[in-house]
Amino acid sequence: MATYRLLSIGMLALSLLLLQRAWPAPPAAAAEVAITIRDFQFNPSAITVAVGDTVVWTNLDGANHNVTSDTGLFSSPLMIRGASFRFTPTEPGTYNYHCEIHPFIQGTVVAQPPAAPAIPAAPGLTSPADAQRLSSFGPDLAWTNPEGTTQYHLQVIPFNNDGPGVDLQVGSADTSFAIPPPPAWFGLLPDMTYTWRVRVANVPVFLAMDDPRWSPWSERRFRTPFVSPDVISAFSPTPGSSITTVNPTIQWNSARNDIFYYEFQMSRDSSFGPNTFLYSELKHGALTTPPNSYRVPNQFPLTSGAVYFWRVRPRVQGDGTPVAWPGPWSFRVQ
Repeated sequence: MATYRLLSIGMLALSLLLLQRAWPAPPAAAAEVAITIRDFQFNPSAITVAVGDTVVWTNLDGANHNVTSDTGLFSSPLMIRGASFRFTPTEPGTYNYHCEIHPFIQGTVVAQPPAAPAIPAAPGLTSPADAQRLSSFGPDLAWTNPEGTTQYHLQVIPFNNDGPGVDLQVGSADTSFAIPPPPAWFGLLPDMTYTWRVRVANVPVFLAMDDPRWSPWSERRFRTPFVSPDVISAFSPTPGSSITTVNPTIQWNSARNDIFYYEFQMSRDSSFGPNTFLYSELKHGALTTPPNSYRVPNQFPLTSGAVYFWRVRPRVQGDGTPVAWPGPWSFRVQ
């Protein structure tokens, strides 16, 4: 089961199901390095270790000894035969030391910075092809991972950040992610360019976004499908009918269930010009009650005896081309 860390989506009220699981603790990387005291010598007398490694001295002589830093950084108790002393350098440097009882017994520990982990190569994006026009709003994004991958970071970014996007960190070496289409997730908008990119890491714990152990990003673009104004039709009021309320609910049908964001306009002017009050809103059709509807607010009631014209079209944002308006449709207020 994959481990998901985060999902960030902007502008609309959107969500994805996230699975959570604790990562296993990282394996211990530090080592122990042994030095014996035998025949009045440190064996070996000079060693090189990594910061975080532990040096263990063990007295194998019949005589008592101790281990003392020349700078006073560490000093062991008196060590009888078989006794040990441990020291872990926490900073790079050269640590010279000696036996206080027998000052001619001398040694050196050189501590080096831990080796930086190898940064993995960028993943290879496989589909969709760069700049491809999608056939659906639920594409499968696929890539190949370098050996040793333990997690990936996926972003889907709308043109000019105009609309919802995805920012997802997943604790697995999966090589694909299927963007859920509506109604599972109300995300991608029509006829817009999205940038999608992936980077990976090869460590066994979740990395912060600014951690240098991430691979370089691999990046491509795709464009979402066109949508035709013909998918929209009037439902209520019936075109040409009369209504008795000044606060009606206007409702439309859509032939596509993957379109959810709409522009709505209503006016007494069939050209929807600036000289007549214009009802104009962006509506998330899946969140209205009933779906795909607009309710005239109580504070701006319609005028009795007037004819109103209304129209609605799928919302296109970013670098997309706005859809032509279908209709308009009309009704009379009694």
